[in-house]
Amino acid sequence: MIFPSPFDSRMKRYPASGFTLIELLTVIAIMGILGVILITVVGQARQMVDKTECASNMRQLGIATMAYVQEHDGKYPLSNSEGSWDLRLIPYFDHPGANAPTKILKCPSDPRDLILPGVNNFARSYSVSAPHQSTDSEGNVVRDNRGMVRGDFSRQISELTHPADTVFLAEWFSDGSGTIFDGQRQFKPAYAWLNGWYVDQGGGWPSLPGKKPYHGEVMNFCFADGHVESIVPWEIDDSPNRWLAVRGSE
Repeated sequence: MIFPSPFDSRMKRYPASGFTLIELLTVIAIMGILGVILITVVGQARQMVDKTECASNMRQLGIATMAYVQEHDGKYPLSNSEGSWDLRLIPYFDHPGANAPTKILKCPSDPRDLILPGVNNFARSYSVSAPHQSTDSEGNVVRDNRGMVRGDFSRQISELTHPADTVFLAEWFSDGSGTIFDGQRQFKPAYAWLNGWYVDQGGGWPSLPGKKPYHGEVMNFCFADGHVESIVPWEIDDSPNRWLAVRGSE
């Protein structure tokens, strides 16, 4: 006579637990999908934070600019060999001087370090809008009706036809290949201004690698009345053309 083993009933009462291969693969696939979603959400959140911080920087610069304008007979800060526009704004925000960097002038999306190689070289992410400029046959400087400041030329706020819709500062720290980085320094005249999107860049608006705007689909702009907006960059050229400081027929 064969007696059943006591382990037989125990095994029947407590069946083996665990994942089958298909269940394991399913869990791994779900975890992978959730990981991708999480990375995307975190990236978008970081992008939003950077955009907001950048807009805050530009807002402070806009306030400083309006204070400067009020104290200089309605003129915007020059950007020439004697000093760039940002250097002239130092007295209007809390900063020790040109021998120290300020985060106000660096967008958090700008991949450079704040302090760059060399003496008193600090990253600057913003440039002032400037008119196109040329010389006629008699050697006179000829400027078009766009832009705010270039060299020894500065607009007066009273001559602007639409100050709340005219770009004063734009983000400009890189094109697709990063070739502009070396020229952008805090308190240095070099690359202190830009002529719309097209001069000095070979066409198109500045972007990060992959032709991505600095903040997802938008970039920040400070207008001539000091306010800041986040705008799809190519729309700046649309009607109305926001580079135009003095508008007639467009």
